[in-house]
Amino acid sequence: MVPMFCNNCYRQRDLNLVLQLTRCYHVVCDKCFVKPKSPSGGKICPVCKIRTNGIAINRDMPKNVANYFADPKEYLKMYRSISKFQCEQRALFYNNFYEQQKGLADKKHKLEGFVKVEAQLRQQIEDEKKRIVELRNYTNYYSRDESMQSESEMPGTSHKMQRPRTPALNSTASTSDNQAHLDQLREFKHLMLQKPTPKTSNIPRRRASSSTDRRPRNFDFD
Repeated sequence: MVPMFCNNCYRQRDLNLVLQLTRCYHVVCDKCFVKPKSPSGGKICPVCKIRTNGIAINRDMPKNVANYFADPKEYLKMYRSISKFQCEQRALFYNNFYEQQKGLADKKHKLEGFVKVEAQLRQQIEDEKKRIVELRNYTNYYSRDESMQSESEMPGTSHKMQRPRTPALNSTASTSDNQAHLDQLREFKHLMLQKPTPKTSNIPRRRASSSTDRRPRNFDFD
């Protein structure tokens, strides 16, 4: 506890001496802290000679005024606890912030990769749609080829369907994949050009016997 005394006459506090704390942070007694003779209002601090007001130092003074007379060790202890708590909270906040920033960079990198993959997939889908149209035209041409040939043999008909171009292979495929696609197209063309053969039963037919092959049975030759 800081000693209580008047900063002007240096008398210590007792039951008969009332001390006041001025706004200029000086402790003065009632005898030293008097009003001036001019009727301008307020009192003059005997230490710094400025016009100011004061608050009586007692148990009823405001808490913010009483803190000036408290033991500073308690406030130092409280300050250390508050400072430690705030430092820990600040460290947790910044660590979380840095982790989020690091995670955002990784997510941004992944997003850019996904965007590229999406663009490639969309392009592949468009290419496959074109190939599907070409394959349909290709199959329609060879499926109708036989009927068109029969119609062309009829007199007075000269209609001829234009042959579609061979479907293009996927540009993203490798050489082995392209060769496999070519082989599949050749095999498909070969199958389409083949004429369907009638189905035959597996049951063997019984040979019809002629009249000359018939022999009499159970005849007795004498």
